[in-house]
Amino acid sequence: KAQVQELDAAASRFRSDSELARLNAAGGRPVRVSRLLQEAMEDALRAAERTDGVVSPTVGEALELSGYDRDFGEIEPSGPAFRYLLRSVPGWRRVRIDRAARTITLPPGVQVDLGATAKAACADRAAQAAAAVARCGILVNMGGDIAVAGPAPEVGWAIRVADRHDAPPGAPGVTV
Repeated sequence: KAQVQELDAAASRFRSDSELARLNAAGGRPVRVSRLLQEAMEDALRAAERTDGVVSPTVGEALELSGYDRDFGEIEPSGPAFRYLLRSVPGWRRVRIDRAARTITLPPGVQVDLGATAKAACADRAAQAAAAVARCGILVNMGGDIAVAGPAPEVGWAIRVADRHDAPPGAPGVTV
């Protein structure tokens, strides 16, 4: 739980008091950040580099313009039809991290979203922390981001995939 709360305070795009909100509002000025946000941004930039920008943290504005400007639970299911607008997003290569000063500088106008990578890293940290305390194998599922730490059960991990997160055990789904 602590891992999720710390990440939320540092990297949530939906909290006006998060470090990420402060970074996104900085208008191209360097912002001193926590080690957690620095590591989350480094993870995101590594993912961008490895995917040649297919996974990019600089899509915050595009996500907001597409209507993803609030938590899914607040979006009306029968809302207006989605309109697509194709355009390039700002370059992730222009994000600057000064590790010694622990600052991040975004190009002016760039809005960052760390949802593609930060939750997965949080799941990894939570699994490792839980495995260290429990001294056994642990599987953590954070909304589809799955992480394991410690020894796996002899029969492997059973992961059920269903259409709804709250589907009862007998509902249609696949166990992998």
